[in-house]
Amino acid sequence: MKILVLAQRRGETSVGEMRPHFKAEEDAVMKESLSLAFLTLLEKLQPAERAVFLLREVFDYDYAEITAFVGRKEAACRQLFSRAKKRLAAERSEQTSRPAEQQRLMMSFIEAVRDGDATSLMGLLSEDVMLVADGGGKVPGAATHPVSGREEVAQFSVGATRRFLPSGYRVELSEVNHQPAAIGWADGRAVVVMTVELENGLVKTVRFMANPDKLSHLQRTSGGG
Repeated sequence: MKILVLAQRRGETSVGEMRPHFKAEEDAVMKESLSLAFLTLLEKLQPAERAVFLLREVFDYDYAEITAFVGRKEAACRQLFSRAKKRLAAERSEQTSRPAEQQRLMMSFIEAVRDGDATSLMGLLSEDVMLVADGGGKVPGAATHPVSGREEVAQFSVGATRRFLPSGYRVELSEVNHQPAAIGWADGRAVVVMTVELENGLVKTVRFMANPDKLSHLQRTSGGG
């Protein structure tokens, strides 16, 4: 996910994977900013809006400092920040749902996949649903590109899940990256993490993380297994 990244020393910026490292006491403040859903929202901003928003809201720079980063006047930076906050608020109002609703739809999704019931699965999905799966090139059956569309996502989910999930796996509802998630466990290790984003009571985005390199930390921190 390509967004602005601030280096640990002030005055340095780079573009790359979002991998911020914060002090322990900052964790509560940064909690929402680290969520996958929030990062997805940030990508909907214009580059200048995103830069100003991160510098001001997340890293607490003042506007005089921000002007040096983005090459805009202070008044323009204030306008960019205000516009970014309004756009993010509008997006949140459309996408934010209660954790219980996310969990309910995730479990319904998983049950339909286990039953091979593509028809029921389609009933949970929005018409323009998108599925993103990261297997790190190490998981047979994981999508190498996003899958879009209700029928396409349903068919892929039923078929591919059978291919890359081992038999006898179990699912545990949990929290990953500060959002509700379903973790698939097998032989004492996490093999997949699923998160969803909702819109109007339907699944708008499905994310599968099956890359073993990115799941290895769950063995050390989760009680599942």
